[in-house]
Amino acid sequence: MLQIDRAGWRAWTDEEPIPLTRLEFRLLRALAESHGRVLTHDFLLAHVWGFRENCEPLCTRRVPAAICSLRRKLGREGRLIRTLVGVGYWMEAD
Repeated sequence: MLQIDRAGWRAWTDEEPIPLTRLEFRLLRALAESHGRVLTHDFLLAHVWGFRENCEPLCTRRVPAAICSLRRKLGREGRLIRTLVGVGYWMEAD
């Protein structure tokens, strides 16, 4: 079971800490707090990365790469992060 300590900037599964970067933690927190709503690429770029305007196409590759890394680090709990192709991502309840 995935657990997140928002105040302590920590996450763990089955009492094993997950070594996340600050960006990965912000991404995980945004997904967890979305309560199943799809977060678009633009929303994630603005709220996780801090980009204010539509950025260059190169920027949009950051989101799928970070999601891939986060899923890998979460192990079997990575399946909770779902994709709506061409739109964004959401997290299912554990």
